[in-house]
Amino acid sequence: MIASALKNIMRKKTSAELDVKTTKHSHFPDMVLRAWLKNRKLWDHSDWLSLLEDLRKNGYAKLTDCEEGRSRIGQFLETEREAIL
Repeated sequence: MIASALKNIMRKKTSAELDVKTTKHSHFPDMVLRAWLKNRKLWDHSDWLSLLEDLRKNGYAKLTDCEEGRSRIGQFLETEREAIL
């Protein structure tokens, strides 16, 4: 009985895991980021966190859940912003 209860606990996913799409993108979301950046010249920390959460929910958790991925996203946004200014 204890073993089956432990198995059930191990199988349960957190709400954050359930929010992530099962489709995982293997490519960098450059088109998504350009669309996000299109009407923004500046953004604040809450905009940044919202973007990361949206990307995560849309299958880019591999990028958003590690420092290196978040740095790549930020660097891309900064570079693209400079290009359009």
